[in-house]
Amino acid sequence: MTEQDILNTINDACVVGKVRFPSKINFSICGTKLNIEIKNEAVFNNMQTDSSSFEGWAICLKAWLPDIIKEVELVWDIPNEKEDESNKWLHYHRFLYRALRFDEFYDWFSVSTTNQLELENFKKKLVGLQNNCFSRKPLLKGNQKNRLSETIIEYYLANDFSKQLRDCLDLDFIDRQFPVGVKKDGRPFFTGGMSAIDLWGTKDNKLTIIELKYNGTESSNIKVGIISELFMYSCIMRDILKGVISTPNRSPNDNEMQFYENSKKHQYTHIEARMLSDRYHPLLSNSNVIDVMNYQKPGVEDVNITYYKNAYKLFNIE
Repeated sequence: MTEQDILNTINDACVVGKVRFPSKINFSICGTKLNIEIKNEAVFNNMQTDSSSFEGWAICLKAWLPDIIKEVELVWDIPNEKEDESNKWLHYHRFLYRALRFDEFYDWFSVSTTNQLELENFKKKLVGLQNNCFSRKPLLKGNQKNRLSETIIEYYLANDFSKQLRDCLDLDFIDRQFPVGVKKDGRPFFTGGMSAIDLWGTKDNKLTIIELKYNGTESSNIKVGIISELFMYSCIMRDILKGVISTPNRSPNDNEMQFYENSKKHQYTHIEARMLSDRYHPLLSNSNVIDVMNYQKPGVEDVNITYYKNAYKLFNIE
């Protein structure tokens, strides 16, 4: 099947909106294998952009075409520039980390032989990793309080509407902006000193992380990339719990410090990874998407991850 054939088949089945494929990422099906090819500079893009979020496309297309797609193979153009510490190379580190972990989690996914050496060499770099922390607890700026936005909704869910969310998700507390800007030997390894999980909380042996989206009347944030974001954040938290990524030396946030202390005691054995949005990409309307995400390889249950899709209207969680 060509890319247009795939698109036509999907759009014939999808009744909640038309699907478009992005540029710089190509799709084809040969036999029962979906081939995903990421071109040129797209490996340097933010993971939530349509051209970079291979996990989102792989899971969604497999969910929509289960009788056609049995395997997925990823290939990408390997950058030939000299690596430095610029932001784009930190994005590429995240891209390689995501490909490595995705291959670890799903037996129907593989990386092309063209890229396997690249991934093996990257795997050797996963030593000396440490999570970062913020110098102070994130607060709302004065001008952010004057309009409804994702930041405002996140703030209110962690504060004014905390009890409702805690009761809904069975958590002891809800906090916001858990840092995930991973460092290596004290220097940035992934993008963003300010990269963070939107909302999070714990109860007993359970850690819950939430990727929040707010679209309102806009559609710019309705992307399959929410899957890629949630997948990567859950893998980072799993690696923290496993000790692959060490904890910060200190944190100004009491909840974070307690989480890290409990992590060292191996208290958390389960991660609930939730997407929470007022509107979703049409491909996420298929309930099989979450089923595909949760059907993972045997052997990754050392820290079990379960994915969920939740929706809200204003501040009411469905």
